[in-house]
Amino acid sequence: MDTMFDNYKIFLDKIDRFWAESAAALGEDLVCRKGCGSCCRHLNLFPVEAVHIRLAMEELEPEIVAMIRQRAENLYNDPDGECPLLYENTCLLYPVRPVICRTHGLPVLVRDPDGHRVDVCPLNFTSGRRPEKDHILDIEQLNTTLAAVNALFTASAFEPGDVPDRLLLAHALLMDLD
Repeated sequence: MDTMFDNYKIFLDKIDRFWAESAAALGEDLVCRKGCGSCCRHLNLFPVEAVHIRLAMEELEPEIVAMIRQRAENLYNDPDGECPLLYENTCLLYPVRPVICRTHGLPVLVRDPDGHRVDVCPLNFTSGRRPEKDHILDIEQLNTTLAAVNALFTASAFEPGDVPDRLLLAHALLMDLD
């Protein structure tokens, strides 16, 4: 099953490189770091992300898995709650966090009916400096690429119609992989 994640892992590596380069260039204007849980909410995932996270959970200590499952059960029907993987402001599965979590904090280009704008976390860029073009993430391009990677994954891992388009993180953490 590991080879089914090849495209996804390549995509994650590109995102992580972009983050590292942007964080170095943006310096003090980018305060988001591992350990900041300000935007860690319960979210929806593409199946490729959901299965990747669920498989990684199998590598954790049994007591951590039990805690994650309990938190996921508590949030099963609460799409607006805190992320079930957030514990003491730290992600319990940080190395395999989904795409949205890897990009939080970066300035993003958002297209809307009136054109486009750059959106930033209110904790960032408090100096008034504007992010440079090379360090603004095109969220539409990112989502299009993630959707394509997901389509390739679901075509190789599932029968058509066997998996929803998106899953709540709690559903992913509780799903049976048999």
